[in-house]
Amino acid sequence: MVTSMTAPNILQSLLDAINAPVLILEAGQIVAANNAFLQETGYTSDHLADKALRDLILPEQHARVAQLSPDNFPTAPLSLTLLLNNDLACDVTCSVRTL
Repeated sequence: MVTSMTAPNILQSLLDAINAPVLILEAGQIVAANNAFLQETGYTSDHLADKALRDLILPEQHARVAQLSPDNFPTAPLSLTLLLNNDLACDVTCSVRTL
């Protein structure tokens, strides 16, 4: 049987080839995460399907993240506290880039 590769399947395959956790956002909404991100955080793709980045960070960081836009992405890595699926929190350093 031949499986056709659609754009979302190709994107997911490329993301999963990356060993570092990767989260893809569009207008603050999560549109994709690679296996490394899922393994590190304990989330599943289904759990992230209707989530925004703000759902995964501490409330006191919402305003700072809300100010991010393609016009003002930080040039230095961004430090956030990520809320894991097991109700623990983890400090992370993120690089923010456009696709």
